[in-house]
Amino acid sequence: MEKLLKLLAITSVAHGSAIKLSAAAPKDASDPIPEAFVSYSIEFASFPDFAGMSPAYQPHQLTMLICSGNNSSPNTFSNNLLNNLGNLTGTKPYIRVGGNTQDYALYNASLPYALNGTINPSKSPDYPTTVFIGPSYFESYNTWPNTKFIHGFNMGLGGKNSAGWATLINTVPLACKALGGGKLLWWEYGNEPDLFSTSAQGAVRPSDWNEATYVSQWLNGTRAIKAALQSACPDLTSNSTYGYLAPSFAGTGNHLKPVKTFQSGITADQDIKLISSHKLVSPLLL
Repeated sequence: MEKLLKLLAITSVAHGSAIKLSAAAPKDASDPIPEAFVSYSIEFASFPDFAGMSPAYQPHQLTMLICSGNNSSPNTFSNNLLNNLGNLTGTKPYIRVGGNTQDYALYNASLPYALNGTINPSKSPDYPTTVFIGPSYFESYNTWPNTKFIHGFNMGLGGKNSAGWATLINTVPLACKALGGGKLLWWEYGNEPDLFSTSAQGAVRPSDWNEATYVSQWLNGTRAIKAALQSACPDLTSNSTYGYLAPSFAGTGNHLKPVKTFQSGITADQDIKLISSHKLVSPLLL
C-alpha cells in the first residue's frame, strides 16, 4: 500500500500537481484492501497438483500427465502459502480453477485418478489440450480449508458436442457437493470465449461466431447448470449463493466485444456477480 501511495504521488507530480499524504488514514476512511484483494487463478489441469494430487509421469511417455491421489494427501506447501497471505491481508485468497484447459476437460466416470492430460506440442507445448477428469478430481476442493473457489465449467466443448454437454451435466453435482458448506464463491462457464473462433490451439466455434450466439449458448448452459443444481444442491441456488464470473473475455479488442455482449442480453437472468476481463500485464509495470 505504501508503494502504491508513493506511485500515485509521483504520477501526480508528473502531471503538475502534488498530493500531500497524511501519516494516518481519516477515521471515516474505508478499508483500502477489499476482501480477498490477493486472489489467484489456477489452470484447470494443474489444480490437483497445486491442491494435493501428486502428479506422476508415465515412463517413456512425457506428453502424458496423470494426477492421482485423493484428499488424504493435501499439498500443505500451497496451503501454507495461502494461509500466510490470508494472515497478512485478513482474508485467505480466493481461487479460480479454470483457464484454457477447463474448455478441454471431458468427464470420464470410470477414470481411476483425478486427471489424465495429453500435451500436443503442435497446439500447446505447456499444457494439455486433451483432458479427461474423473470423480476424484473434485476431492482437490477439500484440501485447502477456509478457501473459497470459482469453478470453471467447459463451454468450449460443452456447447459444441454431446460429450462436452454430458460433461457439463454430469459434473455439476460433483462440483456443487464438493463446494458446499461455504467453499463456493461463484461459477464460471467458459474461459475466453471471445477467442473460441480464433484460438491458436484450434477453433471450437465457426468464423461467424458473434456476441448474440455466444449469449444464447451461455444462457442455455448456465440455465442447465442451475437446473442441475436445483436437483443436486438446492441450497446453492439462492440469490446469495448462485452466480457467475463472466464473461471472462481475453480482452476488449478480440472477436467478441464486451459492450455488444451485454447489449445482447447476457444479464437476462441477473446472475453475473463479477465482470471478468483478462489482460496480460508486464512485470515491469508492477
